Amino acid sequence: MKTAPPGKLRVIACDTFEGPFADELVGDYQNMEDAIAAAKASLSPMVAVYVYDEKGQCCFHDYKPSEI
Repeated sequence: MKTAPPGKLRVIACDTFEGPFADELVGDYQNMEDAIAAAKASLSPMVAVYVYDEKGQCCFHDYKPSEI
């Protein structure tokens, strides 16, 4: 799931409250700017977002903790 199609970047959102089985594919993007914008748009409390390249390497990540 982490490996993007050739020439693309994959955005994954993970609900950290629900655990590792709550990963969701946000989408595949042509460039880093669009991928990071989609990742940031997917942020909400207790959600981590990741951008992976076609080799499965993490290129960007962010996390918004809950304000409990």
